[in-house]
Amino acid sequence: MKERLDRRVLGAVRWVDHLTGRAVPRNLTVRSAQAQFRANASHVALIVGASGFDDYTAAFADPLPAAGPLAVTATVEDPLGDYLPRAFSVALPRSVLVSSPLPADSVFRPVDVELLPGATGRTAPGWAEARVSVKRLADNSAFPNVLVRARGDLADGQGARVLGVGMSDARGEALVIMPEIPLLQPDPVSGKMAPTQVNLTFEFVPPPAGQTVVDWTQLLPTAAQPANVLGGQTLGGSRRLSFEFKVTV
Repeated sequence: MKERLDRRVLGAVRWVDHLTGRAVPRNLTVRSAQAQFRANASHVALIVGASGFDDYTAAFADPLPAAGPLAVTATVEDPLGDYLPRAFSVALPRSVLVSSPLPADSVFRPVDVELLPGATGRTAPGWAEARVSVKRLADNSAFPNVLVRARGDLADGQGARVLGVGMSDARGEALVIMPEIPLLQPDPVSGKMAPTQVNLTFEFVPPPAGQTVVDWTQLLPTAAQPANVLGGQTLGGSRRLSFEFKVTV
């Protein structure tokens, strides 16, 4: 006689490559003091348990009212190092309503967590890139978890905007990939197609004090102080930049 064991899942998290928008096709390491995660065959991390939700997850046929609310905080790490570690959060409980379209907080809709490439991450042909060694101004030591934004104007009528985002790793090395920058543009004088040249400004946003793993999306809207802005960086035909910058805290 077979015994059937049902258990309610509280939600799910899908790892997404920030540059391509594609799901990361392998399991990553998740840690949380508030919840338990388990990967399925599609490499989606299921939330199979959380603080205060034990009775709810065990009652499948006639579930009890969900506990909560609870903001689950966790970190994710890529064992292969292609992606940088990051913190993220998931709000529980999630909606169990079945409708079309599914609500944004549906338990049947995974939460997308975007991951930034590490300094040794892979780049696609044609992408422009900047490799930055980030250090503390105070003592010249490596400065991890610093958000790096690249801004520029591609003369396409959209004005100056963020063209790439990266973050420094434990060694202070950051890779900023800029996939939007075209290989060729019309020369303003001759009108002929020529390798794109664009002036870039780099902005550096240090992490909150004491945090060793950060949620880079929370730093993204933060303005960089003037001392942490570096302009006048020209990206030419090589489509690669490499430099060092010392960050003021």
